[in-house]
Amino acid sequence: HNFYDYIGIDNLTRTIVHLKPNRFIILDFIETQEGHTFKQQFNFHPIFDIFQQIDEQSMVVKSSHENMPSLYMTFHEKPLKISTLRGVHTASEVQGWYFKKFNTKQAATTVQAQYKEKNGKVSLPVYIELLPPSSMTPLKPKLSITAQHHQVKLEIESPLFHKELMLPRTPRNRHAN
Repeated sequence: HNFYDYIGIDNLTRTIVHLKPNRFIILDFIETQEGHTFKQQFNFHPIFDIFQQIDEQSMVVKSSHENMPSLYMTFHEKPLKISTLRGVHTASEVQGWYFKKFNTKQAATTVQAQYKEKNGKVSLPVYIELLPPSSMTPLKPKLSITAQHHQVKLEIESPLFHKELMLPRTPRNRHAN
């Protein structure tokens, strides 16, 4: 969408691809006229309360409750910084809250990956894999991305599967009158 025109972002599109049964690709595509600092955000339910950063690009998200799946996240582009915020409410930032019903809040965690990009067109893919409670070994696939005119080619390769996807970019200003 183009609801961030006022800060110089011409287009922001989030595409979610479900690779059944337990894998997801989230691709954020951003168009700007100038360089920006981007914060890619992922909000988690309060039941997920353990966040372990594995390396500069990956983390495992778990619950202290029994029999809950875990999530493995890897960022294709190396972020400047990965942060977790839980129940933050300051004058400049409100992050990490869950609202089960109106006027009732519960602290939850938001994962933020921060990037500094100079290019006017930025693609930020994230791979997410759900891990059953009994398994703690993610596939850790190799992701490659190529921007081609109005499409993004995403290639995912791991020991168990190989997948190529062509994802459309949303046309610029598609929500404009």
